Amino acid sequence: MADYYVDSTKEDDSGNGLSMGAAKKHISAALGLISDPITDVTTIHLQPTSTPYTEESGDLVLSGLRYCGRDARLVFEVDGWLESEYEAMANPFGGAGLFDITAAKPVHLNMKLIFIDCAEVELRGLGFGTIDANLWTHLDLQGSSRVVAKYCRFEEIAYPVILTGPASALFEMCYFTHNLTAILAQSGATATLGGDNKIVDVMSHGLHALDRSAFIIKPWQYEEFKAFTTTIQSTVPFKDEYNAVRLERLSALSLPGSAASMEPSFTGVLVIDNDYAKLYEKYYGVKLLSKSLLTDADQIQFTMRNTKGETVEMPAEQQIMIGEGQDVTVVD
Repeated sequence: MADYYVDSTKEDDSGNGLSMGAAKKHISAALGLISDPITDVTTIHLQPTSTPYTEESGDLVLSGLRYCGRDARLVFEVDGWLESEYEAMANPFGGAGLFDITAAKPVHLNMKLIFIDCAEVELRGLGFGTIDANLWTHLDLQGSSRVVAKYCRFEEIAYPVILTGPASALFEMCYFTHNLTAILAQSGATATLGGDNKIVDVMSHGLHALDRSAFIIKPWQYEEFKAFTTTIQSTVPFKDEYNAVRLERLSALSLPGSAASMEPSFTGVLVIDNDYAKLYEKYYGVKLLSKSLLTDADQIQFTMRNTKGETVEMPAEQQIMIGEGQDVTVVD
């Protein structure tokens, strides 16, 4: 195992990066210490602080990481992260306690992370937000990249995650809030949402798939025998048109393993909820266009509020919308 340390409050990158006392200021400087190829678990520890982590160029680019060894991977985590507590669904910062997906995270990354052909990367407990109004994307995965984001928060950024195929990503217990589109998958990319995830107050689309891309909703890898829920909730979406899920050009959404299947342990539920008593005319829970596919549609719950504030079912005509003249497939 190899451990390197970064503290955004440091004046510069003069520390050797081998302890928090001698931490680097920038993540890029710590990455310069990593061996090539990576042969074991290599962890970049980020000091909890209110000072945002930035890069002088504005971007942090990782390209073509090489690995040698079955356990080799690169981890970015808040210093003090307890993986065992996370796996037990307890607070991974400081031990047992409330596991709150929506909680603010101890570090704040104000940069664009670009992964190009980088597999076996984990992001643990990180907060992604913006101070720079020109920063539209935080996580940009390209090529053969594979990233797992655990217990992360993506806040107030237009497109916090963009995946370009064949890149893939797994989001576990993550929180997205006040985005234009939470996750955009394109050109054959795959985004999996495992466990409980919350997407709140996106303005246009919660999940948007283009050009042979896919979204998969599934349980949590550490407790597969329980049903877990990904929720997309809106209060004031765009009036022009809002789609909690939008699938276009041979893209797909699947929730593998219904309660009636041979493997009921693998059950994921998608809740599409409007936290308001009114739906705009062009509010659609799922919109399918141009040969897209929706499977396990019976595992999607469409809810809203009535004038009394009670939870009721969304009108059927606004649950699943198939574009006029479109050749699409919906399977219950």
